[in-house]
Amino acid sequence: MVHHNMPIGFIGGGRVTRIIMSGLSRRNVLPAQIAVYDIRQEQMESLASDYSAVRPVASPAELVSASRMIFLAVHPPEVSEILRDIGGHLDADRLVVSLAPKINFDQMFAAAGKSIPLIRVIPNAPSAIGKGYNVYSIPEHLSVDHLNRVISLFSPLGEFKEVDEKLLEAYAVLTGMGPTYLWFLFQYFYRQAIDLGVEPSEAKEALNTMIAGASDTLFNSGLSYEQVLDLIPGYPLRKYEDNITSLYREVITGLHEKLSAKPPASAG
Repeated sequence: MVHHNMPIGFIGGGRVTRIIMSGLSRRNVLPAQIAVYDIRQEQMESLASDYSAVRPVASPAELVSASRMIFLAVHPPEVSEILRDIGGHLDADRLVVSLAPKINFDQMFAAAGKSIPLIRVIPNAPSAIGKGYNVYSIPEHLSVDHLNRVISLFSPLGEFKEVDEKLLEAYAVLTGMGPTYLWFLFQYFYRQAIDLGVEPSEAKEALNTMIAGASDTLFNSGLSYEQVLDLIPGYPLRKYEDNITSLYREVITGLHEKLSAKPPASAG
């Protein structure tokens, strides 16, 4: 059951915060009290305008005092800085949920100055409509109660799966960034369908069903890759496949190497 009355807070009011709020709102399980802190005043005001439960606050410390679950919805370089700022305000009852790759548990504990209830989640954009694939990792000492709080909040957003912490960066570039590798292709198919005379509503239905069915056929049919390919007599892009996949390989491995690289030692 979702903890509707459990106050939560987001440090960072950008894309990922909106994804989570959108998904929860669509399922009618948005918590009644949501504190938001962002250095950009307009981001907080925009969220407060869209969601009546949102209350902008003046500082991360104020957000911690108003929340039992604190989301770090910021870029990786900012995570340690924020934890150094709020570490003294955290206690055993307040759970921190980091939504950033790259900064691991040990680095976050060091920044906070102590062992804190903490979980790492790699969010997935389709969570905005309740069809996400969100993965998480927990440190050994996290209590069952804290874990259940997070599971109850993320379950309405789609799949929520535990993975080893060392795989989070792989998921960040696969399920986290994955839609960006495909959406432009899907949109191109849609525009082609319109150009070929298919009505927009029919094009959306046909292509969405085709894309979902093609994925299910590849991964859930029990057929081998070669058997799946043999289901269709022609393969017009075969001669371009190596060039296309080499681009994907370059981008995906490059992103993973960047996220997996150790950050420079802090001067502090």
